Amino acid sequence: MHWNSLQTRITLSITGIVAISLIITVAFFSSKAKQELSNAMDENAINLLNATKNQVESQYNSIQYYKNAIINRRKKELKNNTAIVLNMIESAYNDYREIGISEAVAKQRVMNKIKQVRYSDGVGYFWINDTTMPIPKIIMHPIRPDLVGKSTDGPRYHRIKNSSANLFAAFLNIAIQKGEGYVEYLWPKPLPSGLTVDQPKIGFVKIFKPWNWIIGTGIYIDDIELDVKKRTEAVIRDLNKTISKQKVGENGYFFIFDRSNFMLAHPLYGGAGGNQLINPETKKRILEELKQAYHNKTGSLEYFWDKPEDKGNFIYAKKSYITYFEPLGWYIASSVYEKDYENKIAAMIKTIFIFSLLFIGASLLVAYLISRSITNPLSSLIKSISNSDDDGIPVDKISEVGASEIRSLSSTINKMVTSITQSRNQLEESETFNKALFQDSRIPLIVMDSESYKFIDCNQAAADIYGFSSIAETIGKGPLDVSATYQNNGELSASTVYSFIAEAQEKGSVLFEWLHQKKNGELWDAEVQLVSIIYQNRNLLQFSLLDITARKKAQEELSHSRKMDAIGQLAGGIAHDFNNLISGIMTSAQLLKLPKRNLDEKSIEFVNIILKASTRAADLTDKLLAFGRKVENVTTEINVHLVLEETIELLTNTIDKKITITFASSATNCHILGDHTELQNVFLNLGINASHAMEEGGKLTFKTRNTLLNQAYCDTSPFEIEPGEFIEIEISDTGSGIDM
Repeated sequence: MHWNSLQTRITLSITGIVAISLIITVAFFSSKAKQELSNAMDENAINLLNATKNQVESQYNSIQYYKNAIINRRKKELKNNTAIVLNMIESAYNDYREIGISEAVAKQRVMNKIKQVRYSDGVGYFWINDTTMPIPKIIMHPIRPDLVGKSTDGPRYHRIKNSSANLFAAFLNIAIQKGEGYVEYLWPKPLPSGLTVDQPKIGFVKIFKPWNWIIGTGIYIDDIELDVKKRTEAVIRDLNKTISKQKVGENGYFFIFDRSNFMLAHPLYGGAGGNQLINPETKKRILEELKQAYHNKTGSLEYFWDKPEDKGNFIYAKKSYITYFEPLGWYIASSVYEKDYENKIAAMIKTIFIFSLLFIGASLLVAYLISRSITNPLSSLIKSISNSDDDGIPVDKISEVGASEIRSLSSTINKMVTSITQSRNQLEESETFNKALFQDSRIPLIVMDSESYKFIDCNQAAADIYGFSSIAETIGKGPLDVSATYQNNGELSASTVYSFIAEAQEKGSVLFEWLHQKKNGELWDAEVQLVSIIYQNRNLLQFSLLDITARKKAQEELSHSRKMDAIGQLAGGIAHDFNNLISGIMTSAQLLKLPKRNLDEKSIEFVNIILKASTRAADLTDKLLAFGRKVENVTTEINVHLVLEETIELLTNTIDKKITITFASSATNCHILGDHTELQNVFLNLGINASHAMEEGGKLTFKTRNTLLNQAYCDTSPFEIEPGEFIEIEISDTGSGIDM
């Protein structure tokens, strides 16, 4: 055997690796298996402990459901009985109000009747107290007449369950705040033999406001508490039966004890006190140590204890897990003996060791056979392919001789070499051709990384159209670096561009228009063809650009021209008919003004209004015709105050009479250059809009004043104005305004 041969090395390596792996595994398992199995059994003990706790909780919830159902039924009984008594009081109150008997007599009569009311086998009764704050006085009590008229203050009335508050103050507060309510408290129970000691009771009170009476009653629930106690004891008996059958590991068990260390359930000590159980190491009560372990958040305790089959011999290492069920004050524990783990681990390690030895022997034989099957054919093949070029490709054709596997492998290598050589040549030609197409193209082309959104390549046409000096300056830029801040639709480029990128990645490509910005700040429109590609397992984005700035400008001019032509045709079509209508109105108005019509001054004033409005309408028609003929409007000097006065006159006769119109003309210079009709239309529209906001009436005010605008104001104004004197027109109303 040649120790340096590949066959020997493979055989020894495989066998050595297997042997070392098995030795390490066994050694590691020996040191760790105990802990791992211990953890597994600990987890099992904890899971069983939680299952036992869940069982206790389920039994407790069932008892509580039973208790609450009975209490709710008795609460309903209290409320129904109180309703009967309240009807008696209301009847007495009506007698006092309607029949005429005195209030004192009505109260005394009904109290005498209430004293006799009994329910629940004679132990249920009603009392009445007033609403004196903070501690009420008892007005009537059938069982304790000695309390009538006396204050209910003092420790003797601190009878609320789990509270030191005054009972009758609690009745008063709940009646005043809610009108009625329930209170749990303690009170002596009346029996034929007399009053008992304090018993649990549920009270219900309801206020009768006309007399400021609080009617109260209560029902004893000591029988419910007794029944709950019996059911709890039955649960404990069931748990003892269950726990005696359950095992944790081979010898572990469960046990339950309460806050007073009374052992509720235990295979040996169930139903006995647990204070006599002492930890032999610490000499302390073992149950106290378990409770301390729970409250210290460790949740477990390790100690030495005896076994049920070896009682009194405290030599067995043991671990107990503890949890607490607060509603019942029960501590639930599961315990397991460490010896149970060790026995299982020892048996497992022995089995593994035997199988490891057998496996090492089999591995040695298999390794030898595998090494021979690999090395012998390879030795012949290596000689044939040792002559290769710089890329590791054999220069000469490999001889296809030897065993069938070697011949097949040689033939495959020959085909692979031929294919690789052809592919390498084609790839070099393709890269050269594609590079020429990309770089020499007059269409701007850019390649972008899909993760960083940075340009990683482009042609010279792309650098030129963006205004960059070179391709190198273009690479590293991103879409937002070459985009206008806002697109033509008003949206931010930063919030729009990535949606197109996402669409291209999802659909493969997308075509859209985009407003770009060159390096010098010039804006231009482009049609973008964005395509998602994969190159060398890398997701990339390629896009081409088509400058459509001139095309969009021509489209806009054509659209505007067509719009103007359409408006001009519309104006010319309706102007003639509209002028005829206006002429008829003006002629009729002038005929009405003839002396023979004998119109009064008010009527003549209305006719003048018609003539003025018709004249303005004619002006509007002329302007519409001028627009249709594309003739510029001619401005004239107009008196703003005169326009406002005419507007107010029209509004006074058209809008709601509940709206008051006032005019305060403070401007001394009120002449401007403009169009009389257009300015009046502005004032009319503002006035009519203001009237719509004052449906219930209001005030509409027009004010004018002269103001001087300085250079600083003009510089910041969005309008092209020069410093000087201006007239300021203020229009205000008392309407509801616009919801924002």
